[in-house]
Amino acid sequence: ISTLAEFSYGLSTLSAPILKKAREEAAKTHQYSSAETEAPSGRQRYRCPSPKLAGSP
Repeated sequence: ISTLAEFSYGLSTLSAPILKKAREEAAKTHQYSSAETEAPSGRQRYRCPSPKLAGSP
């Protein structure tokens, strides 16, 4: 049982940063998709900036 506990503890400590990163990615995706629906033109500029748009402030 102690080895199982140690294993699950090691697994949880290992997966913590992975879960955190996944959560951050999910939050980013959520913000991105909501921004998509709100402003399609802004989305285009954000997704693939052309040299013209990138040069202007």
